[in-house]
Amino acid sequence: MNIIFKRVDSWGQLIMIAITAITAVFMPFLVTSAYIFIGTWQLISVTLYLLLGTKQEKTNRKKYWIGLIIYIIVCFASFKIKDLVILTIYLLWFVPAFFAVWYCYITIKESNIWPFRHLKS
Repeated sequence: MNIIFKRVDSWGQLIMIAITAITAVFMPFLVTSAYIFIGTWQLISVTLYLLLGTKQEKTNRKKYWIGLIIYIIVCFASFKIKDLVILTIYLLWFVPAFFAVWYCYITIKESNIWPFRHLKS
């Protein structure tokens, strides 16, 4: 993919994650909206990379997709088991943050943006 697209993608994600972290302290009710916005951005990004990216780019994102699919399956399965409903609520609140940071890390490594140049892909 184009290096400009990679850098815009990386910086956009970093900025959104930083704003979400700050917002969580002062206005926690907006975090869910931020999760949806960041998640949508990242799903569009990962889809574009899977369709148009190089083999290395696709390899990193396939791992992300597999993790995401497992997460969704576990959430749906947990809703069906009454004893795990509380677990599902925690999964829906905390795990998306992990996926957002993980995918942002993938894009940062590939785009080689400053100040993260020491990270090797």
